[in-house]
Amino acid sequence: MAKMKIVFICGSFEPGHDGVGDYLRLLCLELMLNGIDVAVAAINDRHLKGELETINAGDANHVAALRIPAGLTAVNRMEILRKYIAEFNPDWISLQYVAFSFHDKGLDFGLNNMLMDVGKGKKWEVMFHEIAVGMYKGASVKEVLWGKVQLYLVKQLLRKLKPVVHTTNMVYLEQLKRMGAKARLLPLFSNIPVVSPEQVQEKLRTTHHRRETINIVVFGSIYPDAPIESFAARAKAYADLNDVKIKLIIIGRSGNELERWMKIWTGAGLDAECLGKLSEKSISEILTEAEFGIFTTPLSLAEKSGSVAAMRAHGVHLLAVSRDRAYGGIGAVNNLYGISAFDGGSLDDFFNGEKDFSYNPSLAGTAKQFVDDLSVNIE
Repeated sequence: MAKMKIVFICGSFEPGHDGVGDYLRLLCLELMLNGIDVAVAAINDRHLKGELETINAGDANHVAALRIPAGLTAVNRMEILRKYIAEFNPDWISLQYVAFSFHDKGLDFGLNNMLMDVGKGKKWEVMFHEIAVGMYKGASVKEVLWGKVQLYLVKQLLRKLKPVVHTTNMVYLEQLKRMGAKARLLPLFSNIPVVSPEQVQEKLRTTHHRRETINIVVFGSIYPDAPIESFAARAKAYADLNDVKIKLIIIGRSGNELERWMKIWTGAGLDAECLGKLSEKSISEILTEAEFGIFTTPLSLAEKSGSVAAMRAHGVHLLAVSRDRAYGGIGAVNNLYGISAFDGGSLDDFFNGEKDFSYNPSLAGTAKQFVDDLSVNIE
């Protein structure tokens, strides 16, 4: 039987600077291990300043890729992409969809026609990492109108490509089904490979009781509407009542909220440390040691966060410190991880309650499902 051949289309493919690109690199390497021929086409790569960049898959650590600079005209990009796809001659083309990865305002009106042109006669799959802005209750008029245009473009994309459709979370799944798509969940795996899986498993088997110091890890972007003030106050109250030290450890590029968080946390009389950008190995080592973590992504979208997936894969017990929202009239659905949200109350349950890691998607499992879903060719 001939090998399955897949070309993946994304926006950028710069290592460590694009979440979808990093996701795709890991997925492709896993598919290669399972005998699938893969190639990547980054069609709007903002990290390239000049000419095209072509990466050859010389060994098991590299994925064949074409990176097209964002500065090229749409016509030039289409010609280059058409030639690349024709030469590779894939059975499937997979579009990794984030509207803003293809256009600065997330409104690429020429994208659908370009994809139709370069993919004539090919079968399509679309992975919706994001769909549209303004889908949550309370969004501004500008966001709602902006999002409606984006949703229109998504509907046209589905109509023209007739793809197999995947997404990462229940909110987007319901939204896509409302558009008539027979969408399926494809779980997001950790974007940080686990360096010491045995140590993580041992951590999950161990029940901790008395602690002198509790470290809480924050990994990933910090959203501006997270209730950090009340969470810091509750953490301080727990520390005083139980005679423990609570330290906040922030990893990665956290965004504009970092300075405010550090000020609020230390202002409450608690320790905080910002480690900044680290290597994947260093991040994995820190997460392996960590028992507790928090994140600010809305809880109902937790499954779309690579940082949440990474902390879960390393056995970190999580609490959502975020402003949850109702999306697309769907409501704040229960997340598949079973993670709780901080409600302003005591942190006793978070630090002492039972931890549930029964749902913990893996790279191998996601890759297998991806291939299986394409193999059955969903109608």
